[in-house]
Amino acid sequence: MIKVVSDHSIGLLKAVGHSYTTLEPRIIMGELSVPIVPSTVRMVLACTALQGMAVAGSFILLGWESWKRKAAVLGLVLVPTYLVNLGRNALVIHLCDVQGMTFNLAHGVIGKSISLVTLVVLVVVAFILLPSLYENIVGVMDLPWRRGPNHQYKDRVFGTTFTKEEPTDEEPI
Repeated sequence: MIKVVSDHSIGLLKAVGHSYTTLEPRIIMGELSVPIVPSTVRMVLACTALQGMAVAGSFILLGWESWKRKAAVLGLVLVPTYLVNLGRNALVIHLCDVQGMTFNLAHGVIGKSISLVTLVVLVVVAFILLPSLYENIVGVMDLPWRRGPNHQYKDRVFGTTFTKEEPTDEEPI
C-alpha cells in the first residue's frame, strides 16, 4: 500500500513537471518506508491515509440504512479522502524539496490543515447522507445510561434535543 500511494503521489508531481521516482520499500530507522529520489522525504504507512479510511468505513458500515446507500456514501467519503491525501503528499514533497520548507512546517502545519478541512467537510456530508451515523456516534455518549440490549437509548439522547415533549401536570411549564 505504501508503494502504491507513493507511486500515485509521485505521478501527480510528474504531471506538473517534476522528475521524481520511487524506490522499492525498505526498512529505514526501524520503519517500512518508500524512499523518493531525489527527495528528502520518504513515504511511510501513515502517508497512505489507510487508518483514516478504515475508521470512516467502519462508522459508515454500522448504520441501518440500505447497503446501496452505505456503498454510495463510502464512495463519496473514501475516494476524496484518497485523492486529497495524494495531493497532500505531493504538496509536502514539493514544499520540502522545491520551496525549501522544513518538513515540520510542510507536513505538520500545512499538510495536516488540509487533512483537517477535508475531514470536516466529509464528516458533514456523511452526517447529512447517513443520519444513523450521527445517532450511533451520539449513542456512544449514552452508554452509561443503557439498561440492556433492548434499551431505547435514543429516547434519552434525542428526547430533549430533537423532540418537543408536552409538559405534564408534575412538571413546571
